[in-house]
Amino acid sequence: MAFFESLIEDYEESVFSFIPIIPKAELLQCIREMGTNRQSCALAHALAAMTLSMRPPQDGYETVRSQVIRFATRALEIRGPIMPHQELNMRNAVVCIAVSACLLGNNTDHDVAFFYLREAVTCIQILGTEDRQGMHPLSQSRLQRQRLYWLLFVHERFAAVSLFRPPILSPLMSLPEADPSVSPGIHLWFTCIIQLFTVLDDTFVDNWINKHSRLSVDLAWLQSKQAHLDRCMNLSEHQRQSLTDMQQIDLTATDLWLRSLLWKIALSKLLLTNHASADSWSIFFPLRLSHQLQVRITSIPRTAVEIHGAGILQKIFDITNTLAEIIIHVPRSSEWTDTNGRIADFVLLHNYLHDMSRFSDAEKEILEEKCQKIRVLVTRSHAGRGMRHAHLLSCQSPQLHSHQ
Repeated sequence: MAFFESLIEDYEESVFSFIPIIPKAELLQCIREMGTNRQSCALAHALAAMTLSMRPPQDGYETVRSQVIRFATRALEIRGPIMPHQELNMRNAVVCIAVSACLLGNNTDHDVAFFYLREAVTCIQILGTEDRQGMHPLSQSRLQRQRLYWLLFVHERFAAVSLFRPPILSPLMSLPEADPSVSPGIHLWFTCIIQLFTVLDDTFVDNWINKHSRLSVDLAWLQSKQAHLDRCMNLSEHQRQSLTDMQQIDLTATDLWLRSLLWKIALSKLLLTNHASADSWSIFFPLRLSHQLQVRITSIPRTAVEIHGAGILQKIFDITNTLAEIIIHVPRSSEWTDTNGRIADFVLLHNYLHDMSRFSDAEKEILEEKCQKIRVLVTRSHAGRGMRHAHLLSCQSPQLHSHQ
């Protein structure tokens, strides 16, 4: 029990800030009931796994990862299967989403992670978001279920894009209501991240998953999505100051990532132009996104990014990989004059990801291949233009040099 209680402060800072479902007081109650209540014991283990996964690492990554998987697995063992006539409640769903997040956040068995995500979705569909016990409309139980529904909506939409799995949950008619147990900063972040992910509507997801989608898109639809993202990120200075670095970088990376996905849909529909003045619909748009991203991530502590696990790293990877594709395949033109800066952006983002312990080996290999191709381009440019681009070679990472 003492071990679980020792994680409470880390849980509040690292987990509840992004998964605002089980408050500190309820978790403490679960820990005290571990010896007498199987469900409380399972939930305590699941949230311990999340805390170990998301708090600043105190041991080597493999040690932490092993601990996370052990506690997540133990949570499932303690909970056991859902039996006939067993009453479902929110804690069933929270155990599932915690296990799913731990597996995805540590690049461990994406299929099983999706399985438990869907189990959590099934629980919330059965429970609903309305209060079935005749309590006040703003009761704690109802507000928790409302937040849990939206949390699962976000996780499911991310899985739709990253795992190509069609989502089930539709957005609710309203955003989460204010709750005294959730601080204004967490409520603001949670509301903003929900609004960002609502851009992933059925048309978006179907066009992303299916190359021959019957739900057609045009430039007007794409522009409406960009405008939606603009509104979501239009925060006042006072609002931004209420967000932590961890929350701000999550919103920024998600926003830029979603814009890059829209750009890829536009590319697949032949809706792009080679004129930089077209902004979002220019073939060069990802160059701006990648520069904005590298400026932002280098202005905050690395731990503010690392706490989010593999999810945010995948977003950064997607933007970085797209930048590399443009550097390699799009011919230089008058619209793209800062070649040196673009390569420098790629090198910085590549090195940033390469040094992250949770960055997947498969994605690391993809970027290494791009490094080699860019190294060849830089060498050719240097040979063909004398000393004009010679300093590009000094911008390369050790990995780039290793391909000589």
